[in-house]
Amino acid sequence: MTDHLALDPAINPAQDDNPLSEREMDVAQLLATGASNSEIARDLSISPGTVKVHIRNIFDKLQVSSRTEASMLLVQRGWLTMPGLAPVTPEAGDAPAAVPPLDDRPARPVLWQVLWMVGALVLTIGALWTPTLLAQPAASLDLLTDADSVALGQPELEPQARWDTRTPLPQARSRLALAQWDTRLYVAGGETDAAVTDQVLAYDLESNTWEALAPLPQPLANSSAAALADHIYVAGGNTGADDGYAIGGTLEVYSIADGAWLDPVGLPNPVAGAALVAGEDALYLLGGWDGTVMRDEVWRLALNGRHACG
Repeated sequence: MTDHLALDPAINPAQDDNPLSEREMDVAQLLATGASNSEIARDLSISPGTVKVHIRNIFDKLQVSSRTEASMLLVQRGWLTMPGLAPVTPEAGDAPAAVPPLDDRPARPVLWQVLWMVGALVLTIGALWTPTLLAQPAASLDLLTDADSVALGQPELEPQARWDTRTPLPQARSRLALAQWDTRLYVAGGETDAAVTDQVLAYDLESNTWEALAPLPQPLANSSAAALADHIYVAGGNTGADDGYAIGGTLEVYSIADGAWLDPVGLPNPVAGAALVAGEDALYLLGGWDGTVMRDEVWRLALNGRHACG
């Protein structure tokens, strides 16, 4: 292979027609736009392996060694048209003009390639920076609040064969903690339309009614709750916007018999959105978000028949 495009009689437009098949021209047309093998395969509904075969045949028939050479030669011979580029049409009786060496060719025919490469570079830089931008601290607040969510309004409830509606919450809320003890459901904290709340409610399964209880020591959302030995336990969570969505590091303890909150117990680490479950004589705390990373620990708090403050 020489360093320029040789005028082989087999592909000289003055002596023969375009040597490429119709399918090879389809491939060449996409090749000239800068499309990759996978993109050509997708557009032509063929396999990437078939595309490679067609490209190898195009190179052999045109006696070139690169996509750029193939594209330029096809345009110069008038077998392929590109926007802004006109084929070289010799006058009748003139000998075909020799194709200049690659280094001496004007820059204009490859302008589309430069633009394509610049575009690809911009997309690559954008893809590399996107994870960094998403990892900024402000983005982590999306894990802790619904405040900036788009309100779509109340959905229309459609009765289901196995579901029936009960008395709704006195106030709509999300990110609340829920536990059951005996015939009551206990709801603690959560986020309302206005702010994170400290409200605690009990729902009686038999009477289908709600009752307000002593509030949490502080407003919390994204907490988890469990019930054991006549006590309700609320683990971690986060405060509201006024406190910078600080992550809680305590296990709040509510005495059902006394109707009051007892002294809290420290957690192994501050956490929000963890799971809390009660075993026969222990509480288990799993995972959660500590304000920086997701946790994978599983912690066990043995109660031995007593509440955590006993």
